[in-house]
Amino acid sequence: MAMPKEQLSSVRLECIWSAATNLLQTGIAIGVTISAPQELCDISNWSYCASSSLLAPIAWLTSVILLSYFFALTIAAVAHANVHPNIWTSTVHDIAWFGYPPVNQTDTGDFVDYYDWKGERDPTLEDKAAEDSEKAPWAAFARVRRGIDHPFSIDEKPGGKVRDEVSMPSIPLPPYTPPKTRERIAGNGSRFIEVVSEPGRKARQANVPARFPSTVTNHDKPIPLPRRSEWVRADDIATDRSQQSKRVI
Repeated sequence: MAMPKEQLSSVRLECIWSAATNLLQTGIAIGVTISAPQELCDISNWSYCASSSLLAPIAWLTSVILLSYFFALTIAAVAHANVHPNIWTSTVHDIAWFGYPPVNQTDTGDFVDYYDWKGERDPTLEDKAAEDSEKAPWAAFARVRRGIDHPFSIDEKPGGKVRDEVSMPSIPLPPYTPPKTRERIAGNGSRFIEVVSEPGRKARQANVPARFPSTVTNHDKPIPLPRRSEWVRADDIATDRSQQSKRVI
């Protein structure tokens, strides 16, 4: 009785077959490495010795390739187990090893896109709502012509000129109050209070210098000299020095 083709190429059977083949190949490589060179290289024919020397590395290379295939297949099957629950019973050719199956788009439920919801609205209702939002509640009862009625009303002056009247609120200014002077209160033991002003404070206020000078310097006049200075001509100094040099000579 022959086994079905799907069972022969299943992932589980492929892993078992690669593991068994790797064990057999590893045993062959170990046996060739131990016995072949010693038995065949003693013969006078050097062709047998050369063949046995090449057989050992080839056996080890085949064993390493089979071991790598076994580990790669096993690790890939374990990694894809969450995507393909029946991966061990499936065939090796049916599994998408380098990709994932397409994800089915599920229904989003009651979620509606904003742009789709906006497109389904009635444009007339939208314009009416926007127009009503621009108006204030009291504007529906006020009969005012924009740009014509108050405060944009225009009156004519007696001379024929047009004058714009814009009502500006007038703000009353507080009355001016002079600064108060400090006064010393002296008690004389009676019901009346004697107020005595300080004369020194008034004198100090009078002696405060002004912020700006009373006179301005005239730039057309020469600079005034201090008390201990005088002008000396330069030629007099030169003649005095020449006379002193002649006396020294």
